[in-house]
This record gives sequence, C-alpha cells and structure tokens, in this order.
Amino acid sequence: MTAFDFNASLAKQAHQTFDAAVAFIQKRDDCPPLNAIFKAMTEHPDLYEASAKAPPVVAKKIEKAVDDRIAKASKAIDDIAAEIRRPDESFETAYARALDQRPDLYTAYKAAHVAAQKASGN
Repeated sequence: MTAFDFNASLAKQAHQTFDAAVAFIQKRDDCPPLNAIFKAMTEHPDLYEASAKAPPVVAKKIEKAVDDRIAKASKAIDDIAAEIRRPDESFETAYARALDQRPDLYTAYKAAHVAAQKASGN
C-alpha cells in the first residue's frame, strides 16, 4: 500500500464515519438530511472536524480516467517526436521540436495534469 492509498483510506474512513453519524441522526430524529448534518456537527464535533479536514475521496474510476488521459497525451507527444526525429538528433531535441510544431499537444498534456490535480483535491 502506498502512502497515497493509506491517506485515501484514512480520508474515506473519516467521511464514512461522519456520514454514518448523519444517517443515524436522520433516522433517529426523522429529519431531512441537511438538518441531520447540522445536528451531527453539533453532537459529534470530532467526527465533523476529521471529515472536514480529510481530502475529498476520489473515485477509482475517475482516477483511472485521468491517468489514462495523461498517458494518452504523453504518448501523442512521444509519437510525434519519434516521427519527426532526425537520424543525428536526440529524442529530447525532437520532443522539443514536436512541442514547437504542435503546441496543442502540450495544451492537452497540461490539461490532463490539471484535471488530475483537481481530482485529487490539490
């Protein structure tokens, strides 16, 4: 288990514990969800604080989609660089030329990284 997985697990546990308190109060008091949330915040400030401080839990499906998007954008740049690479040229130089010729590739790559940061809550 990586540190990221461990932290995600702790965050998920904090959210689930507070959510369970909200569900219990909603059932106990027969009140709407929003009222149950406010009551849970008052009755269980420790659970609320842990949940509020925990980063949002990112669904694995979203995480994989973002990772796939980054990989696809990176491969597109690599493919163009390999295609335009001259025999006496380093891959790094061809890569730079690919980005000069096709700035849209870097835009897609950067957008994929921004999406990853948003998905992870950073």
